[in-house]
Amino acid sequence: MSGRKKWRLRLIPPFRNVSASSKVDAYRTVEGYRQDYALGLGYVHRIIVEVDEGHGWRLYEHVVFPERGA
Repeated sequence: MSGRKKWRLRLIPPFRNVSASSKVDAYRTVEGYRQDYALGLGYVHRIIVEVDEGHGWRLYEHVVFPERGA
């Protein structure tokens, strides 16, 4: 029997983890950081999305935002 998946985002910079309650929540958070970065309001330019399905944390997706003005 499989338990509930756990999601987290590794923000680069500041090299810290942020928990998410679900995949949908994780990607809503990613989109918020993407919008802030595009508007010049944030400095997070890479996010590593990780999931734990009961076997430890594993890479799900590596998101890199385009350079501002690109």
